[in-house]
Order: sequence, then structure tokens, then C-alpha cells
Amino acid sequence: MAHIVSAGRLRKSPFYTSTIEEGAETLLTYNNMLVPRGYGDREAEYWRLINGVSMWDVAVQRQVQLKGPDAAKLAQILCVRDLSSQVIGQGKYVAICDHNGVLINDPIAMKVADDCYWLSIGNSDIWFWARCVAGERGLDVEVSEPDVSPLAVQGPKAEDVVASLFGDWVRDLRYFWFKDTEIEGIPITVMRAGWSKQGGFELFLRDGTKGDGTNPFEVRMGKFIDLDVSDDVIGVKALRKIKQGGVKRHQLGIVLEGGEENEDQSIWLDIVKDGAVIGHMTHKAWSYRMQRMIGYALVSVEAQPGDRVEVMKDAGPVTGQLSPIPFAV
Repeated sequence: MAHIVSAGRLRKSPFYTSTIEEGAETLLTYNNMLVPRGYGDREAEYWRLINGVSMWDVAVQRQVQLKGPDAAKLAQILCVRDLSSQVIGQGKYVAICDHNGVLINDPIAMKVADDCYWLSIGNSDIWFWARCVAGERGLDVEVSEPDVSPLAVQGPKAEDVVASLFGDWVRDLRYFWFKDTEIEGIPITVMRAGWSKQGGFELFLRDGTKGDGTNPFEVRMGKFIDLDVSDDVIGVKALRKIKQGGVKRHQLGIVLEGGEENEDQSIWLDIVKDGAVIGHMTHKAWSYRMQRMIGYALVSVEAQPGDRVEVMKDAGPVTGQLSPIPFAV
């Protein structure tokens, strides 16, 4: 039975009751909403994702809607990627940066109509940011949060499951492309996307880390950045300078020695090589395939896969090795 200490400002998703009935034991708060974190057997959940299909309530991943005559203009100002060729029904993975080129968020920019865009997996910061930029530039566009709640279906069998619900046409959807449909009269948008590498979809119900000044080049988003977009695009001037001057850090994997640890949360611990701090471990988790604790390392570009390092934990240093991403299994 899930134990939840709720506050009056917390919202529950449309899938909340079903999530609890299915045995969710741990929930977190994000965007003033509750999101399931686990169902009591992490290893079973892991292998279900790797070998079968897993479904998660991710309604906390809210959409920020840009609607009006200047919606396309605002979308391009916000996103450091050329959206000029984007067509209705197509999504693009984008970086949203501030004026210093610092990454604020990395949503999917979905072109819903010529005068309507969704920034998918947005949070309240993006909602405020988009409204402020629209006001600053005097644009004719309304920025709002639409009544849209996504449900993630991930895993190698996800396509068969989604096709059984909506038809074989979903098999032809390209990555980040989407299409409106319905099930039993309920409006749904189906997009091929997701947070895992196993393949999957996100179903949008259309009815009721710790930061450190990271820029997109440092977290493997360079191929999604177009530096030749207009100077009006926020952050592009700073990103050009960063690119010209050379990126100072990059994201690698890290494999730690030792056994599984109980905690599984975002962290920010120093990584040391040859007695000097070269960066930080930003996240970690237990890999059931590798039988090791693994994580993300944001480190100096001088550090490379294969380097032996130490992670400076409160209980003492833990030896590890930097790794390419994806991890070699």
C-alpha cells in the first residue's frame, strides 16, 4: 500500500487511482503532481522494460502550449534548433537555453497546428519563461498549460501493445512524430517517443538535476543544436562562443566498484582523478545486467572512457571507471 503525505497544492493525475490499484509503493512530487517511482520489485520492473513492456503514469510531464499568430515565432525564439521545416504532426528534440547558453530544459517541440505548438515534458519554469519572453517581445501568442496527460508505454513489446489498441498504423510512426486518435471516444495523441532505449510510445490523454550551469554540448545534445539560426533565438550567440572556444566538459558513464546501494536518487558528488577534482557524478542507479552501480559523470574533456577515478562519497571514496555511453554490457 502506498503511503503518501500530501499537500493541498499537489495535483493527482487522471491515472492516479489505477496507479495505486496496480500496487505503486513509492511516489515522488514533480510539477506539483505525484509520479509513481516504484511498484515494490525494482528488478522485475527493470527486466519487464528490457524484455517486455512497461507502462508508467508520467502525467507530471506537463505540456506548455504556444497558441496564436506568433506561436511559430515564439517557438523558434525559445528553441536552439531550426524549426522552419517542421510540419504538423512532427516533434523535434530541442534545447531551451537562457541568454548565457545555459540549458534550461530539453523538451520535444511538437507542431500541433500552424498556430499551435506544445513543448512536451515542460515544467512550470518553462511556462513562466515562455510567457515572459512572449511579453518582452510583444508577440501575439497565448502561453498556457493544456489539459494533456501523457502515459508512457516502453519496452520491445510496446509497439505490439499500442498497435492492438489503436491499429497497425502506429507501426509507421517515425520517432517523435505523432497523430491524434481516440479510444472509446476518449481523445488521445499517440507519439513514438520515450525515455528508454527499448522503444516505445507516449499516449497523451487530451481530457481532463540539480543544475550546474550545464550547456547542451556538455550533455550529448550537440547534434540537436543549430548554430545558424537567427540571432533572435535565445542563447544561440552564447552557444556559438562556447563552441568556438571549445567545450570544457562532457558527459560520460561511470561504473562503480562494490555492491548495490539502497538509495537511488540524484546526487552531485566530486569525481577525483590523480588527486584532482575533474567533475561530478550527477546520477546513479543499479544495473541488473552489469551487476554494478552505474551513473552519469559530467567531467573535464581531458577525462576519457577507461580512466580510473574515485567518487568522493560521505562514507569515503569509491573507486570507479569512466565509461562510454551507452554502457558496454
